[in-house]
Amino acid sequence: MMGQPKWRRTAVINIALTFSCGISLIIFIIVVTARQPASAHSTSIIYEGDCQRTEWINVLFHAFISLTSSLILASTRFFMQILSSPSRKEIDRAHMRLRSLEIGISSLKNLRFVSHIKSIGWLSLLVSSVPIHLFFNSSVFEVNYYGSDWRLTIASSSFSTQEVAFFPPGASLANAGVPTGGWDNSNISESHGSARLGYGEFVALPEYWDKLSAAHQSITKTAKDSGQWYNMTAKQCLEEYASCRSRSEYRDVVIVVDTETNGTDGWVRSQVFSDPNEELDPIWDSHIPQDSPNSLWYSAQCATYLSTFPVWIDSYAFCLNTCGMVLGLDSPSLLTNVSLPHLEQRPSFEATSLYNANSLTRLGYNNKQKEFNVRYCLAEPSPDYTCRVAMSNTLLIATITCVLLQVLIFTIITRYLSNESLATIGDVLESFITNPDPLTLGLGTLGIQDIHLLKSKKLDPNEVTKLSNKPQPRIWRRQSNRIISVVPKSAWSGTFAPILLFISMAGYYSFIHANIMFHANLDGTAGTTGVPLFFPDFVGNYGYFAAIIVANLPQFLLSYSFFSYNALFTRLLSEEEFNSYALSPPKPLRVSNPKGEQISTYWLQLPFMYSVPLLMASSSLHWLASNSIFLVATRGGYLRDYYDSQTMDKWRLFEDCVAVLGFSPRLVMAFLVLSSALAVFPIVYGFRRLPGDMVAGASDSLVLSAACHPYVGDTSRDDPSKPLLELSRAKLRWGVTPLPRELKMLTTTDYDAMHLSFSNEEEYRESPVDGNAYL
Repeated sequence: MMGQPKWRRTAVINIALTFSCGISLIIFIIVVTARQPASAHSTSIIYEGDCQRTEWINVLFHAFISLTSSLILASTRFFMQILSSPSRKEIDRAHMRLRSLEIGISSLKNLRFVSHIKSIGWLSLLVSSVPIHLFFNSSVFEVNYYGSDWRLTIASSSFSTQEVAFFPPGASLANAGVPTGGWDNSNISESHGSARLGYGEFVALPEYWDKLSAAHQSITKTAKDSGQWYNMTAKQCLEEYASCRSRSEYRDVVIVVDTETNGTDGWVRSQVFSDPNEELDPIWDSHIPQDSPNSLWYSAQCATYLSTFPVWIDSYAFCLNTCGMVLGLDSPSLLTNVSLPHLEQRPSFEATSLYNANSLTRLGYNNKQKEFNVRYCLAEPSPDYTCRVAMSNTLLIATITCVLLQVLIFTIITRYLSNESLATIGDVLESFITNPDPLTLGLGTLGIQDIHLLKSKKLDPNEVTKLSNKPQPRIWRRQSNRIISVVPKSAWSGTFAPILLFISMAGYYSFIHANIMFHANLDGTAGTTGVPLFFPDFVGNYGYFAAIIVANLPQFLLSYSFFSYNALFTRLLSEEEFNSYALSPPKPLRVSNPKGEQISTYWLQLPFMYSVPLLMASSSLHWLASNSIFLVATRGGYLRDYYDSQTMDKWRLFEDCVAVLGFSPRLVMAFLVLSSALAVFPIVYGFRRLPGDMVAGASDSLVLSAACHPYVGDTSRDDPSKPLLELSRAKLRWGVTPLPRELKMLTTTDYDAMHLSFSNEEEYRESPVDGNAYL
């Protein structure tokens, strides 16, 4: 293995890493599905339990996913660069057509000139990496619990201690779901005609009097169990229940109020309703005694929920609390992005909200009980408050398939790629010094500007087979280039087009959602809901699969942007390093497989002082992108979906699971700021001047070829190629040298012209002089 080229040894390491990642994922999916047998199209539960612990487990899984995907995609980029890096034979073939190739970067341009096997392999790696970008991150996801249903009970302190009996529906004489008390014969009917939103789920009066009915049993169970529930302050209670909060941590509640009567045990019917006309006696005497204390005031089954198609008005979203009117709210529909001022002023509610004015007067309602002060609340810890870390078997199997496919492609490339790929500038310089390209003989002054002119002329390769049959000296003009000027415009546009698209989309999005952004909480949730802001009914309109694509598409585009960004930055640094060969002292070549005085290449072509910050910036942007737009999976009924349930069944999410496409405006802004700063950095860096007086074009194969026709003084050896080989392994400097023998034979000048090329310290004469002519 030690005799193999360095890239093959690195390739074996990458194959081992990628294969290990694939095997780890296979073991992982086998272990999870073994605990709960599931089909390939279903969803498996990895963990279910405490929500805070679940959140940390989900973070750890996604850290593992990020690390694994980074290793896999880094290996993919390595092989893609090897495949797009030309061999010497492929470079010579392009040069014969007067076409230059890009060196030291992964270039789409090179695919036209490398072998078909390389091109097919490169495209295969690109296609097989797309599902890894789009599906891997969403294959493991957290399912949060946001409950909806809860029971509201308003009672005295004796209700939970069971010291005083209760008589449903309560001393208010109001059945749930109607805004008026049930004292009229018409209200005894089971008809829903008088039901009104905001007073709980409708219950007909006869159901309260049937001890086997669900309504009666629910009240009985509440009275029996509520003594063990969590004791909340009045302020905490109303903030929790008279709001848009989901019933997650706490479910049912008993609001204990001051009875505003002579005793604290409950309410006596005759003290609440004097009933001068004796309208209530025929209906209520047999159910609620007139002079017996009743510890129950009112009870109703309630629900709080937020639609997946929220109504946005002036950047506020509405949710629904079906018992909001009972709790004294102006409407059961609540603004989720604003607080309710009266909750902070008085922990109480209007008892008279259950009645109309005519009824109050006619039935002799006691005005002392128009408003009850809340003493405290007893809240039931929700037994269903557990969260899950789940796994989509379909998405993970698709990811594993692509990983194993890439391992196969990696192995084929390593085993059967016959021609040596010249992956770095040092590799190409070594090749041209050892075996100079006759096509560029005598063109020592050839720079990147000449290449641009050559492209603009659009010369027919069939008409011209050499750049010059009779090389002529050219006047040297001092080179004082800024780095930015020697990088092709196509490289700048190819890099900044996706970056500017990202910034434009983020900026536009932040602008149109500015009001929402500034009204949202710091954690990106909407008001008191606890649910992240989300795109209205996106999943319903486009489906769960489309939501996965949209949520992960920024990751794919960001990877492409950083792929181009790294290539651009590599160009800038390569140009600086290439230019440094015009300065003293001489330097050795930086190659893939160093020999003699040569030194090893940087990992991924960049020094650590640049690669580490860029890697950190890339990771930060990927994290911001994944948390700026993301898939939110919930259960518990708080989010009410509007899409066809068959959409969810097709992807085998949990039966009670609702998915929405969430977003975080503040993280979008953070993404915008960081990406803008990164976009500006190479431009600022590019305005630095190159210190050496030397041709520019470090990434262009024709420029590199023209700079590698060295003068060798001693050619009397048996092997004329040996001096060139030794030269390539020594310390080098670019500048003025004597004319090589083969160039002298082609020169027709009347004076002793000098040559520009790489050479060792012995043959180096001086830096080029402004105004002198050189070959």
